[in-house]
Amino acid sequence: DPEMSRGLGDVYKRQVLMLAGCAANQNMPAEYCGTFKGTLPAASGPGIETTIQLNRDYSFLEQDVYIGEKDGIFNSQGSYMVNGDIITLKPANGEVSYYRVEKDQLRRLDMMKRPITGVLANNYILKKTACCR
Repeated sequence: DPEMSRGLGDVYKRQVLMLAGCAANQNMPAEYCGTFKGTLPAASGPGIETTIQLNRDYSFLEQDVYIGEKDGIFNSQGSYMVNGDIITLKPANGEVSYYRVEKDQLRRLDMMKRPITGVLANNYILKKTACCR
């Protein structure tokens, strides 16, 4: 349907323009400040819908929704630090997690700060959906 594909093109253009606008915030590097979303693999089900919001003040909010699980919504908050292209999330309660900053996305790393490999490697990516607030 040409009408539908034109509409999707408009959505894509708006998203590109929105992300390009992130670079205008000079207070901190635009690559890592903002909101990132994706579905990470889960051992017990179809996946974990993950949203991470990285704020200017080095605080973060994370929501993990275990798809198809009753009472499967978990929220956490804490602080993060940046070392080169690695972000370390330190929740107030729980274990630290690591992500590599890539263009308009974060890649989940293992506990040794290495990219996860194998057939699911590309499923450990959170795409940037919003700029810093």
